[in-house]
Amino acid sequence: MLAAIAVLALLLPAAIARVVSQARVDRARAETRVIAAAISQFRADTGFYPLWSRARDGGPGTEADRVQLLVGEGNIPLPDGPKQWPSAAGLDRLDHQLITNAPGYRRATSGTSGWNGPYLASDVGPDPWGNRYMVNVGLVSGDATTGPQPAPPLAVWVISAGPDGKIETPYRQAAVTATLSGDDVGARVR
Repeated sequence: MLAAIAVLALLLPAAIARVVSQARVDRARAETRVIAAAISQFRADTGFYPLWSRARDGGPGTEADRVQLLVGEGNIPLPDGPKQWPSAAGLDRLDHQLITNAPGYRRATSGTSGWNGPYLASDVGPDPWGNRYMVNVGLVSGDATTGPQPAPPLAVWVISAGPDGKIETPYRQAAVTATLSGDDVGARVR
């Protein structure tokens, strides 16, 4: 009897740790999908992706206003060598684009296209490990506001650095072959 209790006492903490770890991954996966769906709805409503820090006449901004990376709250994930995602240049917050319309996009009215948010119910907090969600939205091209499409088109991710806190997925990947790397958790926008 004591031997059985001792075995259970040894196995239980590891089993609980696995369940907690999987729950964090599942939460991050669900949150990246929600953010990706919000970005897709934003594009469906406005005709362009949320990649301008300031709107021009209610529509897309100029190249000087172009955002490279949308981020949520949290710590900056650690770089992983040549796969490094930008951490400072051309940043804007997800809540500015998807909740408050801080750039000042034209609002949709009856029968017209435009910003019809908020696209998320609440601010984008950190991922389950305390790091920010990031979207490489600056790689979007090929619509009326961003010029010709590169060949091949590039993947746009909503990404969490996962348990190790390092983004291991390359920033630039062809959309047709793009995959997550390491323990990153993400959802494709495009």
